[in-house]
Amino acid sequence: MSAQLPKQRWNPVYTVIGLPDGSHYWPFSRLFDNNIDRLKCAFSVACCLICGYTAYALLGYSVYNWFKYYYIPLSFQGLVLVMVTYLQHKDVDIEVYEPEEWQFVRGQTQTIDRKYGFGLDTLMHHITDGAV
Repeated sequence: MSAQLPKQRWNPVYTVIGLPDGSHYWPFSRLFDNNIDRLKCAFSVACCLICGYTAYALLGYSVYNWFKYYYIPLSFQGLVLVMVTYLQHKDVDIEVYEPEEWQFVRGQTQTIDRKYGFGLDTLMHHITDGAV
């Protein structure tokens, strides 16, 4: 069995375009199958747009500054979260359950906390070493 790299689905471009499973920002995407979820999506999108516009305004209405001080750090933060989540759920000792056996509690018991040191655990509010 060959090792596979994780799919890079942390980037906001993926969540907006939504390939292959649907946009996270479009209420009529195939991810949302009822009106309650569509309404929650629309509200979330409105909040994201307000945050993005507020950052744009605070940065002097400069696309360059918005990209440099808002989009790039947002993308980096997403990458870090994906790396931490990937490492918490990948280990030789973790059991993999078939879909009919899997439950949330079983999945949570198959999480590995890792200590990164150098103050990174504290900097990341202990999501790296305190998930379990």
